[in-house]
Amino acid sequence: MADQQKQPVAPPKAHAKWKDFLSGTIGGMALVMAGHPLDTLKVRIQTMPKPLPGQPPMYKNAVDCARKTFVHEGFKGFYKGMASPLTGVPPLYAVVFGAYGSSKNYLRKDPSDPLTVTQIFYAGCMTGVATTVITTPMELIKSRLQVQSFAVNKDFNGPFDCGKKILQKNGLPGLFKGTVVTLWRDVPGSGVYFATYEGVRRQFIPQGGTVNDLGPLPLLLSGGLAGVANWLAVFPIDVIKSVMQTDLKDTFAPGHRGMLQCARHIVQTSGPAGLFKGIGPALLRSFPANATCFLAVEMSMRLLNRI
Repeated sequence: MADQQKQPVAPPKAHAKWKDFLSGTIGGMALVMAGHPLDTLKVRIQTMPKPLPGQPPMYKNAVDCARKTFVHEGFKGFYKGMASPLTGVPPLYAVVFGAYGSSKNYLRKDPSDPLTVTQIFYAGCMTGVATTVITTPMELIKSRLQVQSFAVNKDFNGPFDCGKKILQKNGLPGLFKGTVVTLWRDVPGSGVYFATYEGVRRQFIPQGGTVNDLGPLPLLLSGGLAGVANWLAVFPIDVIKSVMQTDLKDTFAPGHRGMLQCARHIVQTSGPAGLFKGIGPALLRSFPANATCFLAVEMSMRLLNRI
């Protein structure tokens, strides 16, 4: 009996952080593979130039963009720039879910107390702050590669060439172009993202049950709706970010001033609807991509807990 009392027993949360990081990595890989083609369409529509008088736009809509991409570039055209997110998103989502877990622990007064959905929102906002430093350069490179289509001159030969040329031209600060606008997008967006997921998921938990009682379908639905809610909350800011980050002529000032300049430019050239360019592909991509991501995270975490 005495020997049994001497045996150390690890507390349940001793490995919580590495589980968050590993399951987040797996979720990030699933998200990129499921969602990149529609993300490419979103960025191309957001950043297409204003047509000359009497000329049609480069893309009439998402279907036209998809058709032209396939005809001129083949299936691989939908995956342009994927090397950047496939390299950056899995570790990014490791940080996302690691920061999210730490934020929840910070807000939780007692380890056994469940957080309210409002507290989950705050934890998501804190996560957005933590991940912006990774998100900004990764999305800068991804967006600049994605806008290189059959109709645009090719400036970069892959993500490493893109990153090298940005460094040569603008130095290290050049890789962080759009940090302020990314922060404005990711802080509230991440809050809505996690709060929606948790709020919807809780509706499916049977009385007296736990999250582990949920099957794949409720988790897919919760994750998909979380992704949709995220974009609906911050989409105009994402359009501004895409335009600022793909601007090779440095038309807009950095920081908040540049955000306002860019917003005015978009409204003046395309009207208020310009702030919602590409929302169709974004929402179409968001549901399956984030449904797949959260399912992968949840199932990975359950497996790790069993191990």
